[in-house]
Amino acid sequence: MIKQTTEPNTEGLLTSLNRLRFLFNRRDKIVFLILLVGMIIGAFLETFSIGMIPAFISAAMNPEKILQYAPAEAILGFLGITDTRGILIWGCAALLFVFTIKTLYLCFQYYLQIRFAQNRRFQLTRRLFTAYMSAPYLFHIQRNSSEFLRNTISESSQIINRVLMPLLSLTMQGMIGVSIMVLLLAVQPVMATVAGAVLGFAGGGFQWLVKKKIIAYSRAAQEHRKLMFKSIQQGLGVIKELRILHREKHFVASFVRSLRETIKEARFQGVTGKITAPYLEFVAVAGLLGITLSLIVMGQKAESVAPTLALFAVSFVKLKNSISAVVSGVNQLNSGLVSIQPVYNDLMLLEQRKKKNELKKSNAGEQRRWHMTEALVLKDICFRYPNCGEYALKDVNLTLPKGHCIALVGQTGSGKTTLVDTILGLLEPECGRISVDGRDIYSNLRAWQTNIGYIPQFIYLTDDSIRRNIALGIDDAQINEEQLWQAIRAAQLDGFAQTLPQGVDTVIGERGIKLSGGQRQRIGIARALYHNPEILIMDEATSALDNATEKAVIKSISQLKGEKTIIMIAHRLSTVQNSDTLYFMKDGKVEISGKYDELIDLHDEFRQMAQSN
Repeated sequence: MIKQTTEPNTEGLLTSLNRLRFLFNRRDKIVFLILLVGMIIGAFLETFSIGMIPAFISAAMNPEKILQYAPAEAILGFLGITDTRGILIWGCAALLFVFTIKTLYLCFQYYLQIRFAQNRRFQLTRRLFTAYMSAPYLFHIQRNSSEFLRNTISESSQIINRVLMPLLSLTMQGMIGVSIMVLLLAVQPVMATVAGAVLGFAGGGFQWLVKKKIIAYSRAAQEHRKLMFKSIQQGLGVIKELRILHREKHFVASFVRSLRETIKEARFQGVTGKITAPYLEFVAVAGLLGITLSLIVMGQKAESVAPTLALFAVSFVKLKNSISAVVSGVNQLNSGLVSIQPVYNDLMLLEQRKKKNELKKSNAGEQRRWHMTEALVLKDICFRYPNCGEYALKDVNLTLPKGHCIALVGQTGSGKTTLVDTILGLLEPECGRISVDGRDIYSNLRAWQTNIGYIPQFIYLTDDSIRRNIALGIDDAQINEEQLWQAIRAAQLDGFAQTLPQGVDTVIGERGIKLSGGQRQRIGIARALYHNPEILIMDEATSALDNATEKAVIKSISQLKGEKTIIMIAHRLSTVQNSDTLYFMKDGKVEISGKYDELIDLHDEFRQMAQSN
């Protein structure tokens, strides 16, 4: 049974096709029009080749009759054909030539269609992934990454394979079908009308019967594709804990449930696609027999019936194929249209936002590193996450002079990380202003961010070498060796790197699985220091280090005071004792600020935290 959904049905075809236009650029649309002209030529060749078959049969049965037509006699005379044997030989050659040209042309046309579609798949997938990678940080934290994976890998392919390709096939086969019907109407208007109505009703009725189920299955399959990616991500992400607790079956069961639902959709789509052809073949044969009986009842002679039957026989085969392709294409469209909406929505939102940001960047002028000469000032900063009533930050004020070191302290959930994210420019405050040397950071956010080194609490490492993890996102040829080793030494990583058989070119495995927690954290510190930033932000960056290593790293960072401006979020208060100013946060507010000893004397909660450390 297909579960009913409270969501609205697939939007109208015209609405979906209009959205599809947005997913392709102007050049794509021009190429599509060129293909359309090619399809018209292909339909003409198909119809012309079919029309030649009854003419050839008529000539084979009564060659002398051909000579009775003045145009044919003139052509045969020009070719030097005077007997029936020559007529048959040249007739065979002409028929073979026409079918050869038609076959070669249609093969080339299908190649162009497939090439066009798959190139569009490449472009759309690249465009979508680029949009996600450029999306605001807030966009990412509001959504599950399984949606991004589904849309990038699965839905973009669905749009090409189940929307664009069927559209091309529908257009081509529709033109062929119409052309053949025009030919039949010219030869036998009444019978052609009846035959067309029967085949059309048979194909349309079949499509009508399966349409609702296809849409329902497709909507369910789309949601379950996301759940499949989610099960894989979560299961593999906690595989160590699952293996210890022997709870792998839970994620396997979740994955299998979603897989089963997507298989249902694929099975139904596959069955309907396969049975369409034999079903229409039965209708076509029945129709052809009906036409034969009608001609016999009408008392027509065999020599006049044969060419007509040949025309209808070949036409019915082609019409059956065309109608079968049209029905299959419509069913694929009904299945694939659901994939347009999530891709369209995300691209529309992100690309419009990107255009606005690019306009800001163009107005900002230079995008080189923004050097701070005086101070970073936060004034009356407020922020709340979407769909949240409570503010995560409330009227936060702080000043960070150049070369100073400050620490943000407080209990979990007090707003420390949110405050750091606003300073990083990842979260834009709802009210208030963040300025550097009196200039709003949003006047040139990119230039501001290029001068920041950020060390998160949880370091994500790629399945690559230490070198590439430190110089993240930089091509090998552009990695600066001097900067690399300066960062390695500052992060106390040089001794470890020198013990490895391949040094900094050693591959560390997915998420740094071959390293200890402390080693992973030090690579993250080296990554932040690689581009020699003036501002260093550490979000509990030493929490995974042992005490000895933490002290060494903190000492190394402390030596940067004066040279670099430092913001630290600390789990252990002992690591921030030497900070110039500590800001104690509670419920999104700065409750008190001062030096370590001052807060010990003046603030009971801070004193308790210090004692518990």
